[in-house]
Amino acid sequence: MKEKLNVFNKFRKARKFALICLIALLCSVLTLSGCSGLRTLSFQTIVTDLEVLDFYNYIHRQKSNFIDFVQEDCLDNENFETNLTSDQQEVYSSSTALIQNLSNKIYMVAPVLDFYLNDNPAINNETGYYCLTDLNIEDYRLLEKVTSGSTKSYYKKLSGDHINEYLPETIISNDTTNCEDLIDNTISTWGNALTFDVTYNSTNSTYSILARTEFYYPSISDVQELDELDEGGVKIKRYDSQNKIAIVYTIGVTVYSKVIDFSNAQKTVKKYSGDYIASSAQQIGQQYEYVFAGSLPNSSGTVVGSYEFKFSQETGYFTAKYTQSAGNYYVFESYLLNGDIIIIRINKVSVGERINAYDFLIESGVKGKIKKYEVQSNMVRIEDLTKITAGEFALITSADEAVTSYKKISFVIDENGFICQSVGY
Repeated sequence: MKEKLNVFNKFRKARKFALICLIALLCSVLTLSGCSGLRTLSFQTIVTDLEVLDFYNYIHRQKSNFIDFVQEDCLDNENFETNLTSDQQEVYSSSTALIQNLSNKIYMVAPVLDFYLNDNPAINNETGYYCLTDLNIEDYRLLEKVTSGSTKSYYKKLSGDHINEYLPETIISNDTTNCEDLIDNTISTWGNALTFDVTYNSTNSTYSILARTEFYYPSISDVQELDELDEGGVKIKRYDSQNKIAIVYTIGVTVYSKVIDFSNAQKTVKKYSGDYIASSAQQIGQQYEYVFAGSLPNSSGTVVGSYEFKFSQETGYFTAKYTQSAGNYYVFESYLLNGDIIIIRINKVSVGERINAYDFLIESGVKGKIKKYEVQSNMVRIEDLTKITAGEFALITSADEAVTSYKKISFVIDENGFICQSVGY
């Protein structure tokens, strides 16, 4: 312990000396510049040896940890000075919720890019296992599909239940009077998938991933659970050439059958009285169809949509563009910078609305700045760091104050509490 303390004291002395030298240097700069002001230092990039998934996971985790820390230890702590009105707290909470929501979607899709980059061409139908602890998904299993050409596809089987808000559940779309019963608890779990189509664009070094829902004809192993129920009077038969499965079951003393059709990427069901397998059954009511709930491109929850990724190890830069529908998209950019600094910028673009931008800075994991502001038309990206000023990032500037017709609000969070500035609110 003594040796460690001595090393620490030496470090303190060295840091103090360096600080004195820095102050002397700055004074010289001020003197030479006629005391016109202190030049703002620029952000400095770093080289990382992390691969894209590990890099993004680090950014995602640090961001989530900081937001959780502020929420649990600051906003909910009566001893912490927030200096925020209820309206300001609402803007802060809605801003962090948007940042988290988009970040979580990227968190769900990034493993697909990792699978693609580490795909082993010698293995057919390869499987990739991932643990998405932040979303309580311990077994995020991706399966390679048989594909040809420049696009490769992977899919995740879905149980049909709403396990996670980012994974679409299946529901019955039309009237099922006299048709739906307990056997649908099993049928609802068959053949549901979230599919990812991946392509690489060599022109701009980006990877595009289309996340979509689909129904597939389940394999024998996918319906194994039902096979184990045979002793209870349930039997099944596969009609592989037609992509159909028949189930015969008993409710009370009455025998029923259901035929599930997985052709044309759909999942339709017909119910019969009697034993369909034994060719002694009559159809009951109309057929009904399973669909994915919350899977439309404009859904705010699920990961369905298109993604475009770019990553630079040389500069510690990661970006993802998430498109929900034509003209409605988000651009997520992040840097891991020298000095244990993470910066994030999100641009939200919606048809007929002003662009809403969000700047987020975390320093040493415990200090942060968040800014939400409206942009007239052209978004400013941070891939080129020379276009932004380190001393103004995520803060209200004099230029912001000069234009009151566009809303801007910033939050600075450190050990002293919250400092909030706004324009147009």
